[in-house]
Amino acid sequence: MSTIKSLSPEERKSHFHNVAVLAIKDGSIQPQERRLLECIARDWDVSDAEIKEVEEHPDSIPFVVPKDRNLCFQQLYDLVEMMIIDGEMKQTEKQLCEALAERLGFKPEAIRTIINGILEGNKTLRKTEDIQRALRTELL
Repeated sequence: MSTIKSLSPEERKSHFHNVAVLAIKDGSIQPQERRLLECIARDWDVSDAEIKEVEEHPDSIPFVVPKDRNLCFQQLYDLVEMMIIDGEMKQTEKQLCEALAERLGFKPEAIRTIINGILEGNKTLRKTEDIQRALRTELL
């Protein structure tokens, strides 16, 4: 199994780009979306220079699918988390998320599964790692 640290710079930038595009899909980045972007950049080892490149040249970042299914799941999880973090799920965000899910090798229904897993986990105060482990088992 690959780890996030084993991804190429292109794979990391692609993931960060996808999440950033989703964050601005509704016209502006909300404070909670900004915090999540910062966490994802840190977790995925995206440098400040790479963040700047994504911000300044978003159309130049190609979509790259990781070879490892677990990392594809992590990308989809991050996308869904970004989509719902502001408490709203706009149709344009959902459509983008579903399109990216398919490109990552998942059925669009995986979006609803992850949303339900996150919401249920939040209700029961489960750790993010436990939520992800359960969802990974279900979707992979």
